[in-house]
Amino acid sequence: MDPERWERVKDLFQEALERAPEERGPHLKEVCREDAGLRGDVERLLSAHARGAGFLGGPAVHLEGPSIEGGEVPRRIGEYRILRELGQGGMGTVFLAERDEPGFRRTVAIKVVRPGMETGFVLRRFHTERQILASLENPGIARLYDGGTTEDGRPYFVMEYVEGTDLLTWCEERKLTVPERLRLFRRVCDAVQFAHQNLVVHRDLKPSNILVTPAGEPKLLDFGIAKLLSPVDGSGDETGTLVRLMTPDFASPEQILGRRITTASDVYALGVVLYELLSGRRPYSLRGHSPAEIERIVGESAPERPSAAAPPGVKKTLRGDLDNVVLKALEKDPARRYPTAAELSDDIERHLDGFPVRALPNRAAYRAAKFIRRHRLAVGAAFAVALALVGGLAAAVWQARIARNEREVAQRHLTDLRGLLTTVLFEFHDSVRDLPGSTPARELVIRRALEYLEKISRQEGATPDMQRDLAEAYQRISRVQSGVFASHVGNTAGALRSVEKAVEIRRALVRAFPANEADRLALARAELDSAQVLLSARQAEKAIQAAHRAEALLKTRAASKAGREGVLELARSRRYLGIALATAGRRDEALKSLRAAIGGLSMIAEKDPGNDASRRDLASTLQILIHNLPESESEEAFQSYSTAVSLQNMLLLNQPSNAGIKRELAYTHFSMGYFCERLGDTRQAIDAYSRALRIRQELAAADPRNADAQLRLADAYHGIGFVEGRAGMPGATDYLLRALDIVQTFRRLDPANTQTTVVLGYLYGSLGTASETGAPKSVIQPRLRMARDWYAKSRQVFLSLRDQGRLGGGDIAEIARLEEKISEIDGKLAGM
Repeated sequence: MDPERWERVKDLFQEALERAPEERGPHLKEVCREDAGLRGDVERLLSAHARGAGFLGGPAVHLEGPSIEGGEVPRRIGEYRILRELGQGGMGTVFLAERDEPGFRRTVAIKVVRPGMETGFVLRRFHTERQILASLENPGIARLYDGGTTEDGRPYFVMEYVEGTDLLTWCEERKLTVPERLRLFRRVCDAVQFAHQNLVVHRDLKPSNILVTPAGEPKLLDFGIAKLLSPVDGSGDETGTLVRLMTPDFASPEQILGRRITTASDVYALGVVLYELLSGRRPYSLRGHSPAEIERIVGESAPERPSAAAPPGVKKTLRGDLDNVVLKALEKDPARRYPTAAELSDDIERHLDGFPVRALPNRAAYRAAKFIRRHRLAVGAAFAVALALVGGLAAAVWQARIARNEREVAQRHLTDLRGLLTTVLFEFHDSVRDLPGSTPARELVIRRALEYLEKISRQEGATPDMQRDLAEAYQRISRVQSGVFASHVGNTAGALRSVEKAVEIRRALVRAFPANEADRLALARAELDSAQVLLSARQAEKAIQAAHRAEALLKTRAASKAGREGVLELARSRRYLGIALATAGRRDEALKSLRAAIGGLSMIAEKDPGNDASRRDLASTLQILIHNLPESESEEAFQSYSTAVSLQNMLLLNQPSNAGIKRELAYTHFSMGYFCERLGDTRQAIDAYSRALRIRQELAAADPRNADAQLRLADAYHGIGFVEGRAGMPGATDYLLRALDIVQTFRRLDPANTQTTVVLGYLYGSLGTASETGAPKSVIQPRLRMARDWYAKSRQVFLSLRDQGRLGGGDIAEIARLEEKISEIDGKLAGM
């Protein structure tokens, strides 16, 4: 076949792979209607492809297979003597080979591109697989040894030959118990987690790609369609073609539908493997279905619980926790699955050790979250009605039971109704917390539920558990009302009242139950919530006191419970303390506290790399450190920035729609912009601020009622405007006026938020700088007068805050700077 015709065959072959199998024949008939021979060449290529599992589809196992189509098995490849063919896919062949030299013998598997298949697509996939294997040095993954090119120019690579049995067969032959299967499966999760930490998604996890050696060691094989991840990934992935190469039974909904692939796709595949490992069946039967039907089944149908699908002997063992673990891994929405393979493994370990698992039945809450996405405007009224009915029913049941002197029965009903309210309050709220646009619904649901919890708690039969629920409700609504780390509606005065009530209840519970560790931990968390709101109100000294109280409680707990949760909570308290100290102008103390927090969080991240909560906290704490470092610590600032951005981008790969992580990433970019601004590096400052701006524009547009999102957008506009204004760049004033419009609006709506007022003062000063700097001589006088007016407005804001005792040391110093600028401009104007 001449080269030109071969290129045409390859192009048509790729086009056909992009189509559903039943569409390929008609398509080829149409495009090859004048060349039946061309059509035949493409169909033969498709037939060869169909016999395998795709490029390099034959894993490095001891399966016998046919010889290479159209040729003989080669005697040697490079330094290796070929023993036999192991298997082949549509585009690649795997051989068993041996390198036999004096004092050295090794049996290996060699993958080589089949003759005539050296297309750009195949060579890219081959290169990617070799690159991936070279990066994965792990005992649970088949290793790469060598690579090269055959005499006729086809690339190959040499890897570890795994002589073993596929996972399911190995377990069945040895009649492993459920706990034994779970322990073996956890080791598979370890290998997958290692790949993910090296930015590799396997994309074709299934039992035949997991071999168990005679020694009982699981090995992960076949990275032929694996993907190297990148935080800015999105092109050059040949996703449409690869969708045809995967195994549909183990493919996630997003793979089937051709959507963005992340590590969550592998978590789903692990869920399918675990389902079959425990129940003996797969969650869906896809054999004989068309691609459209497969899309509907995998994308929409709820799988049967593993315990219901399992044989009678294991139904009881699977019922409950293991059902929930498997179904969480199989959630349709990637954000609802386990964030990592390590967390799936951790939940299995909790089950094996007799502890409660984190996977809970939450499908109702999930459906509610999906409903809110579609009907944000109507959801508020619907929940108001529902909660009113629940509250009215609570009162009616209570009065009726008391009237009939059936207090015991009434108490039971009251407890049930409390449970219903807390389910709506906690499960529903948490399911929508990170959805863009959910802030008004969150506020409404929490406020209405809180009203009824308060009524129930005043009843004669109120219990300590009800008081605990009430305190938790106050804390949650305070976070929605105001704060510094979460989306909120901008009601700082209301947040102060709510969090004070929560702290008061928590303190009373600790006094009543001094030995209750959970109450002491809950009080520490309430104190940290209080510190957040106090920071918004610019009450820095009170925030420091609250953070100190939390730290003292958590130090005691960390000493008695040296586990990662104790260390994590203590590190969080030190982060809040660091922010409060920095706000008060006590920078050296703040940096000491922040570095102590980073030390604890880094230790957890190193020992438990799958712990997303610690990685997220670590990134946020590094961001705060960057914001407060002196310019002399530029090396630490840039290293902290690199680490924080890397952590947050990795978290977003697993949870791409999580608004909270996006908000934190924008904070990191903003803090780096502020540091570069102080260094005097205009270009890098604008670049970092611009990155923050893009994320914040997206978040603000998605959730316009979210005061925090709008105010953070104003910060980004302010950052760029100030740096450009200081450099005399055109357009600076436009950025600053956009920020001013937002800040003035929310200052009117939330006058108790002193932080917003502080921002307003600095914004006036930045407008003064932009007006004064780089003014042409023709308009220098009016521009100087304009700058003086802005500086005077800024000074007045800071003087007012100083008189109220709401300014830290750094802010007080700003007053002197402004007075100096005003005096300087007065001198210039007097000389004109």
